[in-house]
Amino acid sequence: MHGAEDSHLLPAPTRASVTSSRTLASGAEAVGQLKEKGLSVEGIAIDLTSDDSISAAAQTLSKKHERIDVLVNNAGICRDLSKQPDLISLRKVYKETSNTNVFGTAVLTEHLVPLLSKSESPRIVFLLSVLGSISDRMKPDSQYAGLEVYVYSTSKTALNMVAATYVKRFREQGWKVNAACPGSVSTGMNGF
Repeated sequence: MHGAEDSHLLPAPTRASVTSSRTLASGAEAVGQLKEKGLSVEGIAIDLTSDDSISAAAQTLSKKHERIDVLVNNAGICRDLSKQPDLISLRKVYKETSNTNVFGTAVLTEHLVPLLSKSESPRIVFLLSVLGSISDRMKPDSQYAGLEVYVYSTSKTALNMVAATYVKRFREQGWKVNAACPGSVSTGMNGF
């Protein structure tokens, strides 16, 4: 056992970051870029539309990691912008969008609560969008007034409530649960 004066001899604790994508192959480039920057990162496949995939990912994480300190929920799809010539039904667009953006995110978060509970200071971040703001949507002069992504906006509004339920559930335990809008960012969803 080292004394305080010897603490510089102890190895620094290692922290691994995990990034997820629908398939390992689709996330491989991001993992490679992060590793090139010297970060300790691994990839994991999670299909938010599949309870089996979510459960398997949670089990894998439990076997490899003693805890999760920070969970960032960043997945999202926007079928409103689809250029499909044979437009699928509106019900199907709502189901597909909500299945990923709301239901899958909520189910994954719940599966990871046991690992988050093992952290000294658990954090959950839900990445949202101003497009899910009811007050902004009601403003005729909103900078997004002309953007017709109603299904996506509805799903992000619902995700706001998912975030609020986690705030309420874990406030007394000292968890930090945040909902954040990163602004307009370059992603595959908006064509970079």
